[in-house]
Amino acid sequence: MTDASLKKAGYSYTVTGPDGKTYATWAEALKANKFFDNNDVAGGSATFDEQAVIAQALEVRDGIATMASALGEQAPGQDAEIQQFVVNYTKNADAVDQDTKAAQTDLNKVLANKDASAEEVAKAVSDYNKAVASAQADRDQAVKDANNVATSPVNGETAVKDAQSKLADVLKNAEAGKASTQDIKDAMTALQDAVKSAKSDRDAAVSTAKSVNKGAVANESSVKDAQSALDNIIAKAAKGEATTADVQAATKSLQEAVTKATDARNQAVSTAKSVDKGTVANESSVKDAQSALDNIIAKAAKGEATTADVQAATKSLQEAVTKATDARNQAVSTAKSVNKGAVANESSVKDAQSALDNIIAKAAKGEATTADVQAAAKSLQEAVTKATDARDKAIKAAQKSGQTAGAKNLADNNAVQKAKDKLAQLIKDAAAGKATTADIEAATKSLNETVAKAQAALATAKKTAKSEATVPAYLSDSKSLQAAADKLAALAGDPNATVTDLQNALTAYNKAKDAAQAAYDAQVKDAKTVVNTGKMTPAKQHLNELLANGATASEIAVAMIAVANEKDTAIATAAAAPVVSAGIITTMHPTLVVRDNTVPTVAAENKLPETGVDQQVWLTVAGTMALLGLFLVAAKRRKNDDKEA
Repeated sequence: MTDASLKKAGYSYTVTGPDGKTYATWAEALKANKFFDNNDVAGGSATFDEQAVIAQALEVRDGIATMASALGEQAPGQDAEIQQFVVNYTKNADAVDQDTKAAQTDLNKVLANKDASAEEVAKAVSDYNKAVASAQADRDQAVKDANNVATSPVNGETAVKDAQSKLADVLKNAEAGKASTQDIKDAMTALQDAVKSAKSDRDAAVSTAKSVNKGAVANESSVKDAQSALDNIIAKAAKGEATTADVQAATKSLQEAVTKATDARNQAVSTAKSVDKGTVANESSVKDAQSALDNIIAKAAKGEATTADVQAATKSLQEAVTKATDARNQAVSTAKSVNKGAVANESSVKDAQSALDNIIAKAAKGEATTADVQAAAKSLQEAVTKATDARDKAIKAAQKSGQTAGAKNLADNNAVQKAKDKLAQLIKDAAAGKATTADIEAATKSLNETVAKAQAALATAKKTAKSEATVPAYLSDSKSLQAAADKLAALAGDPNATVTDLQNALTAYNKAKDAAQAAYDAQVKDAKTVVNTGKMTPAKQHLNELLANGATASEIAVAMIAVANEKDTAIATAAAAPVVSAGIITTMHPTLVVRDNTVPTVAAENKLPETGVDQQVWLTVAGTMALLGLFLVAAKRRKNDDKEA
């Protein structure tokens, strides 16, 4: 309420305040009663207990009373009578009528006075006319002024329209003589006051509207739309096309838009900050998306980015997390599927696998990246490739060694065959993951060393065989010894001959040599007996020289025959009957055993029979036996030659 709105044409008023005092104007009453309570205590201030809150309060600001309810209830009964403001109206006399009536009264007095002069009457009439004219002029001016009151741009305000309506009624009544000039002036003043008050309210509303703090959400579409609507209303209000209430409503809408946008912004930021990056937080793509989101949030806090920007950046972060998680899972799956094949137990592969397992474990805790997993998987793959190449190389070397160990000349070497079998088994075990490349290499090395030793032993055996495969000159007529020597020499030159072959041949050679030597020694013994028996003769001398010069058994046998045939009579009688002793026969063919005392021998007698008859008989027998011996020797040799053939 204002004094302008309280004024009524033809009335005066006073205001009684809550303090019980009466004031000439509303403004004075409000000034004296700036605050008051309306609780149930009559006649002044109330005492509040600690549990009570402030009661309803009426506060006066800039001459305008506003009601604020803290208790949310109206003032009850007695309070309304005692503590609210009361306006008391008193009807006034018409001011114009009063002036006119005063002039009329004076005129009437003059006219009623018989003693009044014409001048007095004229003057009274003139004063009356002047009063009427003045009152009329005043009325006209009041009407003119009333019609010229500028209500724009607040002509749409309720208080202004009400005051304007009241003024129109007063003017209408004034035309009918039912309202005075003062009524017009009072109504005009009320309208002017209403316009002034409305403009003040309008300005305050516009000021409030323009002071709305949009904060960091000023660029949100909803806020910009509300601001645009408010600006439009303010512009319309400036042209009188909108009211203060419209401005206030648009202001409220803007404030509500700001509140909603702020809440949405806060929610968006909260959601953005709560994105679970899981174990991929340290992935470059996720970190980039997080950095972009942080930047958007910072800009939004300064009003340089919208909630939609925050939400878009949040979505980008979530998508980056999803992609990074998928990539991580794929990398781990790929890493776990690396085929280690037959080299899984190689130390380099196991070390690479252990490193990969460690990286996968760290990645699961967010301490390693997908790139780390991929790098470790690549290292494992490279380790597998290298180990596989090394395995293949080792197997090729092993196979080559196995071929070397499989040579015919080593077939009888148990150590070589055992090492070869061990290597072959290790190759099988390695293929099954039960042995390593190092095991194969070690076994290959062991086989090579065993082969080398075997070859060295074979070379030694061949060298020995080659050096042994000779026949002494004095035994050169032994066919069996020569055959054994030839076989031993042949084996010494045979690349496929084994140590066993050489040893067997050497044994056979030594046996043949021993047999030839034994026969030779027996022949020499017989020859020495011949030489040492009786007197020395030229034949004995020749035989003795042969013995001294290492003659062969055949040569000794022939010389012994010459000794046997040395007596002239015996030689002359049996020139064509060579005599041979059992020793000579045996020497000429050691395998022919005739030394059984069934045939008379030279060694058995020191000389031939003395008589011619006895000599003849002996020589005949001896010659026959010699021929028989030679025949047997020839037959035996033929038989042996057939065997050898």
